Amino acid sequence: MKLKVLKDKLKKLNRESYSDISTRAREVELELTRGQSEVLLFPNEDNVVLELEQAAICSEILKAEESLYRQKSRVRYVQEGDANTAYFYRLVKVRNHKQSIKRLLKDDGTKVTAVKKMRAVAVEFYQLLLGNKDAAVQGKDVAYYRSFLKHTLDAEASASLMTPVTREEIRKVFKNMPNDKAPGPDGFPAEFYKGDWTIIGESVEEVVLEFFRTGIMPKHVNSTILTLIPKLPVVDRMKNLNQSLVAM
Repeated sequence: MKLKVLKDKLKKLNRESYSDISTRAREVELELTRGQSEVLLFPNEDNVVLELEQAAICSEILKAEESLYRQKSRVRYVQEGDANTAYFYRLVKVRNHKQSIKRLLKDDGTKVTAVKKMRAVAVEFYQLLLGNKDAAVQGKDVAYYRSFLKHTLDAEASASLMTPVTREEIRKVFKNMPNDKAPGPDGFPAEFYKGDWTIIGESVEEVVLEFFRTGIMPKHVNSTILTLIPKLPVVDRMKNLNQSLVAM
């Protein structure tokens, strides 16, 4: 609940300070150039202070722009501070072009190009694929599945899996989450949790521990984004798309 309230405030901050980030970046770069010209032409204290303030703002906006396109490009392990924005932007354009779906063919061969209609085709496809129980599939008891296992854990290792989850383990999981990854449905990337752990860490730990105590997970915590990835250069049927799950 706290994160939901915070999310609304962060959205407002983003709209006011970072909306249309590329345009903002070009604007602050132009303002900085003008400020630097003023310092060269009229080297006084006021102009120097103004130029330093403009440089700080420009640096902040450019870092935000680079971070945005780095996440969208899915590129990692690139040297920090090299202003790779143009490189990331080109990769984003290429990814968007390759992964965009221009049309879909229904089972009867009808071509669909409108976004709403393509969405309906996709929903119908997954409702038939995932929403119905296959009468031919019958469940088996645990002993049946164990018969297929060639290697099993000894008693000590099995017991270790049943020990209660600790706060230290939870902190370790969050600490080891990779950076520069696109956020999940909640909108918060790993850097948010790492950077503000002293503020939100205890609440996050309580949520995780509550799940392991009760076995109950709030529906919104378990939400997932289904990303469709084309198998072929040109995709026109749902069966030619792979699915990638992005969990919260």
